[in-house]
Amino acid sequence: LVFLDAMRDRLLAYADQRGLKQPVLMGHSLGGVLAMKLAVQSPGRFSRLVIVDSLPFLGGLRGATPEAAKAMAADLRTRMSQASPEQWKAGARQSAQGMSRDPARVAQVAGWSEASDQQTSAQAMAELWADDLRPQLPRLTLPTLVLGA
Repeated sequence: LVFLDAMRDRLLAYADQRGLKQPVLMGHSLGGVLAMKLAVQSPGRFSRLVIVDSLPFLGGLRGATPEAAKAMAADLRTRMSQASPEQWKAGARQSAQGMSRDPARVAQVAGWSEASDQQTSAQAMAELWADDLRPQLPRLTLPTLVLGA
């Protein structure tokens, strides 16, 4: 993993630089996976974990094995990274539809997605789908609140 592990390490460094003592980790979707990775990597550093709409193995939603999820993720990375600007915008609008019922918010979320770096987004989404944190869950000892829509 390239993106998620790098972000985990950067956030740990940020917490060190700021002298944060036992902050609460909270993340939504990809951020929830990142928060779980932080809690597993450094369990004594944080006081609590809150994850929203996040799972330790997203590929499991589609009944995939870890091996199958990695193949699906590689395909997703390829499709996302090679999408034309028009395809990228259409994909952003389509995914934003499921994130809000308010048309103004849908447009806002789609705009954020359209403006994001395509290659970074492709890598992050592929890792989100391929990563299987289930074997590491026994190391996750923080009080944890899991919320799902």
